[in-house]
Amino acid sequence: MQIPVLNESQKKQLRLQVESEIYRRSFYEFFIAASHILYPNVEWQYPPFYKYICDLLQEAVENNINGIEKKHDFIFNLPFRAGKSILLSQIFPVWCWIKNPAMAIMQVSHSETLAIKHSHASKMLLESEWFLSLFPELTIRRDTSAKANFMNEAGGKRISFGIQSGIIGEGCNIQIIDDINNPADSQAVTQGINEIYTDTL
Repeated sequence: MQIPVLNESQKKQLRLQVESEIYRRSFYEFFIAASHILYPNVEWQYPPFYKYICDLLQEAVENNINGIEKKHDFIFNLPFRAGKSILLSQIFPVWCWIKNPAMAIMQVSHSETLAIKHSHASKMLLESEWFLSLFPELTIRRDTSAKANFMNEAGGKRISFGIQSGIIGEGCNIQIIDDINNPADSQAVTQGINEIYTDTL
């Protein structure tokens, strides 16, 4: 049996196909790679809790895609500056679209400014040369390319809100609630946010 000889262009394309399949099959592997793309100057370390969280989220997304009803939500409390928001609010929504580009993803933060920051990071990752070389079919619709809210060509959407903005009327497949309380808030504001969480989200 003769082994085919590939030219450099074919080798590069094969490497991209293998790499994209690895990331499609493993959120953890995608998170590691994507974190370096978004924040190349950070000296990243990956303690075991990252793998644990990624595996939980991957199972939840795959169950959602397969029509398996969820049994519970997840609450993740991590140390300050541990990368929670980068993992959950910036990179995770992008991987959800890799698995199913038609997904609707909602992300809610304490303020609209913070929500837009996370959404913009997701958008930057989607538009990066690295990402497009791996998933060229996953592109953002140019008529819906705002930092806060945008859609892809497959119909998926990523919408972002501050907790006290108008959330009513929006549905989603995946909802991410990240830092909706601010320690500086008064008791009245905190109570109001808790009521929004209970009654609206």
